[in-house]
Amino acid sequence: MMRPGIGGRAWRVLVPLDGSRAAHRAVRSLVNRAKREGPMEVVLVGLAPLATRILPALFASLLFAPGESPIERLRDASALLAMHGISHRVVAAAGGAERVIDVAVRSHGADEVVIGPIGGVAAGRSLAYRLATRLGTRVTFVA
Repeated sequence: MMRPGIGGRAWRVLVPLDGSRAAHRAVRSLVNRAKREGPMEVVLVGLAPLATRILPALFASLLFAPGESPIERLRDASALLAMHGISHRVVAAAGGAERVIDVAVRSHGADEVVIGPIGGVAAGRSLAYRLATRLGTRVTFVA
């Protein structure tokens, strides 16, 4: 059973998503955990890729195959959590992944960060390690 979060609330998990399939695995892993460990609140943080910050949305959408855009992946993640009755909210942020996650953990009171291989497996592991040592929050890496 998952321990309660601060003040007896449900365990709050922050999941940064960069739009990649690999990062989306972190969300799927939480569905299984929620079944085993009990209630949790999930904060999905959509990390805006560089292309969508520079180009207008219309042109950026041309860079992605249908169903593969970061916005569609964020919607898919939200729908998956909703389908399994997992309480969640979606926020979007632009900037470097490490800084965005750092700010999001503090502003949303996350008890844990579950991170997929953002930027690739080696980069994702490195990011998870840096976050864990700096934030003092549990960080789980899902490859």
